[in-house]
Amino acid sequence: MKHYSYLMTPSMQANPYSLYEQLRAHDPIYKMPNTGFILVTSFEHITNRL
Repeated sequence: MKHYSYLMTPSMQANPYSLYEQLRAHDPIYKMPNTGFILVTSFEHITNRL
C-alpha cells in the first residue's frame, strides 16, 4: 500500500480526481495514516464493507 501523505493538502483537495483514479486502481480501500479514516473508492467495495 502506497502512503498518500499529500491526500489532505489544499491543492489535492481542490482537484482530487486523478488521485481517486489512482486509488481505485491500486488501493481501493485505503486506511489514512494517523487519522483512523478509511477511504473506500467504489460502490462495490462500500456495499461489501457494510
